[in-house]
Amino acid sequence: MFLDFDPRVLGIEVWNQLTSGSGPSKGFYDDSAGPHLHFYKLWDELLRTGRRCWGFFVKDHNTHGRGRNVLLVPTAAGHAADAEAEALRAYRKGAFFGSVAALAVNETGEVVSLYDYSTFRFTRITVRRNQAGQATAIEVAVTGNDRLKQPNVQIRFVTDQGLSLIVDAPQAEFPLQRDASGQLVAAFVRIEALAYPDTHLGGEPLTADAIRGMNVHDISLLHDRRSAGRGAHFSSSGGAELRSRIPIVDLIFSQPLQRL
Repeated sequence: MFLDFDPRVLGIEVWNQLTSGSGPSKGFYDDSAGPHLHFYKLWDELLRTGRRCWGFFVKDHNTHGRGRNVLLVPTAAGHAADAEAEALRAYRKGAFFGSVAALAVNETGEVVSLYDYSTFRFTRITVRRNQAGQATAIEVAVTGNDRLKQPNVQIRFVTDQGLSLIVDAPQAEFPLQRDASGQLVAAFVRIEALAYPDTHLGGEPLTADAIRGMNVHDISLLHDRRSAGRGAHFSSSGGAELRSRIPIVDLIFSQPLQRL
């Protein structure tokens, strides 16, 4: 296990545009059976072992690809070397979140730079404690979604038991349960949030109930139109589609919190 080899090994890629996003069913590049959240599921499997494992989200320079790591660092000041040092510290501490954003388009529907830029973000992930110092709940808040294009927000809490709580609001609280011995039941908790429009497929309703029944891979494929082009924006067939989807949902993924 590479995570055990050296403390400088921080985690795995949970999202990689060149491997159909969250991973094809057979691993890296064989998507003959379609994408089935391979890397996404592997992340939680590793966390269930008690290992520290940060999740990285990258586009791998694919044309119009999605995925980026958003670092939480102090306001840059002074020399470039200082900013680089702060960025490295953020990666080491897990002070960043993953973003898989909607693709930006112009008035005619053409994808434009900065393809996957988004201001949707976490504003608070706080562990609430009682007077004895025991962790009792995790409080989460998000903001920055485009109120015209993506007015709806959902927050999800994922633990070693799977998807444990869904809240359709920009603020949420996850109670931390304990067993008879006082041990926290959840071995880890990580938070996902998404901002989505009222419709998709050119006008079909996109309801909270519909979103609740979808996994993050299917949500990442939601679109209003397809666009012809040389490079696929996102394709579950290795970029072979002549017309590729233009995604319309912003997703963000926190780093995991281990037992506190």
